[in-house]
Parts: sequence; C-alpha cells; structure tokens
Amino acid sequence: MRSLVERVVVGPAGADIRLRLEGLSNLVHNFTGNAAPASAVAA
Repeated sequence: MRSLVERVVVGPAGADIRLRLEGLSNLVHNFTGNAAPASAVAA
C-alpha cells in the first residue's frame, strides 16, 4: 500500500489522498499484464 499512496491529509471537509503514479502503473501492470511505463504515462 505504501508504494501506491504518497500522502493522506484528513480535514473537516474530507480526505485528500495523493497517489504515486509509478505505484499505480505497477498495480495496473500486475492486474492486466501490460501497462505503459510511468515515464510514458507522465509525458
């Protein structure tokens, strides 16, 4: 889970959750077997 989540900020209005792009790309790759590298997704 730590490889996916960069930061979580909880406040009165709710939660702000920032995800790591590379971790999300790796997760997609694990489930589908093919995903673009994080550097290609960010471009």
